[in-house]
Amino acid sequence: MKKLLMIGFVLCLSAMTLFAGWQYDGNVFCGWETATNQWRDGVNLQGFKNPYGVTVDQEGNIWAAAYYQRYYYDFDPETGEYILDDEGNKIRVWPDDIEVQITPDSTAIWGTYPIFIMNTDGTIDILQFIEWEDGTPDTLLSGCRGMTTDANGNIIHCTADGTVWQFDALTRKVKATYALSGGAPARPAADEWGYIYCPDLFGGNPIDVLDCEDMTLYTQVTDNQPCSVTRGITCNPSGNDVFVGCNGAPYGVLHYHSDD
Repeated sequence: MKKLLMIGFVLCLSAMTLFAGWQYDGNVFCGWETATNQWRDGVNLQGFKNPYGVTVDQEGNIWAAAYYQRYYYDFDPETGEYILDDEGNKIRVWPDDIEVQITPDSTAIWGTYPIFIMNTDGTIDILQFIEWEDGTPDTLLSGCRGMTTDANGNIIHCTADGTVWQFDALTRKVKATYALSGGAPARPAADEWGYIYCPDLFGGNPIDVLDCEDMTLYTQVTDNQPCSVTRGITCNPSGNDVFVGCNGAPYGVLHYHSDD
């Protein structure tokens, strides 16, 4: 009996050791108080929500981007109370809006969709105004549909307008872009050989397989049927097997294989 008790104790201790290593460690990016829209001390990125993409670069910095533009309700930081307009309504603030000169006599407000980077030292960088490697400036004007890190450590960022962006993770400049053949990207994946798998949100369109060296089309998974709505994709390290999450008939995970 004592032996049985000792064995049971050892098994329980082993199980505790095995499963005690993980614990919730808070939000990396926190834009809202839980279940409310109110400001709180733990918020470090006001109004951030709907992160459709998150990935980690080779230095351990966390990249994230949202599908919707962020906003929050203006408040008095001393009292914690919302600031109201003349009609008693809460004032909505869009921190990523920019004013653009349309003509010499007119301007317009454009909403931007930045990439947010949590550095390893805890600081947050906001890539609202981006730059190409040749110095050309650019702006992210479409929401995120997904992100991943390719085999060379570059950040792949898919936006709702059908663009696949490749960022150098170290310089944070744009290296190249690709216009998705279907036009509505879902979350991408990457294999260990340097290929990037970019599905289209809607079924029937191909999965574009890009070469991460120059972001050109290498091949396509053309038989993306019977998937109706693609929400996620992954592949094995070799890239021979691709798995597609289908959020619609037939409501499952589709498997595609190639010996090449």
